[in-house]
Amino acid sequence: RHTAASTHARLVCAPRAMLCRSRALQPLLQPRLLPKISAQVCTAAASVQKATIQNVLAAHVVPAASVTAHLPSDAHATELALLLEMLKKLGVQDLPNVLQREPTLLRSRVQEDILPRIQYLLDLGIQNVGLCITKAPRLLTCDLTTEVHDKIRILELLGVSDIAHWVSLNPNIVDLDVEKDMRPAIQYLRSVGVEKDALGKVLSTIPGSALKVSQLQRVVDYLTEIGVKPVVHVITRNPEILAYNPEKLQTKVDWLQGHMKNPAAVVALNPKVLNFSPETLTLKLEYILGEMQYSIKEVTEFPQSLNYSVKQMKLRFEFLKESRPDFKPNFQRFLRVSRFQFVTKICKRPFVDWDFYLEKKQMPPLLRPGERFKQAKKLELETDAKINATISGTRDTIHQVLQLPREALPGIAIGSGAQAGAATPALSASSP
Repeated sequence: RHTAASTHARLVCAPRAMLCRSRALQPLLQPRLLPKISAQVCTAAASVQKATIQNVLAAHVVPAASVTAHLPSDAHATELALLLEMLKKLGVQDLPNVLQREPTLLRSRVQEDILPRIQYLLDLGIQNVGLCITKAPRLLTCDLTTEVHDKIRILELLGVSDIAHWVSLNPNIVDLDVEKDMRPAIQYLRSVGVEKDALGKVLSTIPGSALKVSQLQRVVDYLTEIGVKPVVHVITRNPEILAYNPEKLQTKVDWLQGHMKNPAAVVALNPKVLNFSPETLTLKLEYILGEMQYSIKEVTEFPQSLNYSVKQMKLRFEFLKESRPDFKPNFQRFLRVSRFQFVTKICKRPFVDWDFYLEKKQMPPLLRPGERFKQAKKLELETDAKINATISGTRDTIHQVLQLPREALPGIAIGSGAQAGAATPALSASSP
């Protein structure tokens, strides 16, 4: 039952009581005290974040002193943990060194920055993505279009067929400059006589580090100085030579000069002789001159004989001595003819005897040409299947890392636990 007194108490006395309570709380709500509270909270949050980032770095054995200076001011421990775990699972080696060489990685986000670049490398057919990143960390921070894709397109147009293999061997393609390195190098190769059809073979063989005019010119000038003619013939038949230092080539030329009259002519006839060390060449020459009793003149006339291994020469020579002990065939014909002609024409024996000879030597029988073709195709298919399986496994690994609970990432569980709680200053009862 409401009376006038009760109505007066509700309308007048209650607001007065509320007013009194609000006046008692007024000192807590003064603007000058709010910044002090927010500063304490922000300091606590920053301490927790700093402690967590240090835990993440420690979990991946990354020295904090070497990378802390490169971390952005708004670095998030969870994103950093995801980045480092992704790189680790991809097989990137020596993370501290990789991060020091490319500190921009610390500012990258996994979903927006890292994954599109990894996906591009996998789409190219590169199976050892982790090794490529270890050699060239900038692959994960570069502009894909201008710094990678455009260069790959140029190589494809010039005839480089296996791009995945080329990039795997030369991940530093990201550091090549199209106008300063690639274009002048290609123009230089054309100027010394490398035809357009042969350009793809040359570029497929030489490493990216040799794709610079200064390196190419050093090798070409050296070959010209020792009297090799024509130089373009040597380059197209043995492109690997373009990656050598002239000092390394000189040791091999010195060996040739010590055993043959005209080393330049030998190199012109057999450019691949420069791929062997002097020690290996010595073993081959000693067997030819000593055991086989051929002359240095015959070796000079057929320097391709130095491309055969001692095992290959010994196999034929011993079979010949079993078949015709007193017969000494022409040196070039002895090595160059096919197995069938060697057994049936030179040794005058049925071809089946060759298989018996290999069996006696406890060696597997050599495949016929048709069988070799089938074996090569089978190996090619197996290699492709293995590459595809590796790439598929890499994609699965990426998916598994992305599906990890964030608290399960190395360093996060530690940082968000006891240490994080200890780092948060509690507001005491006497705090305003």
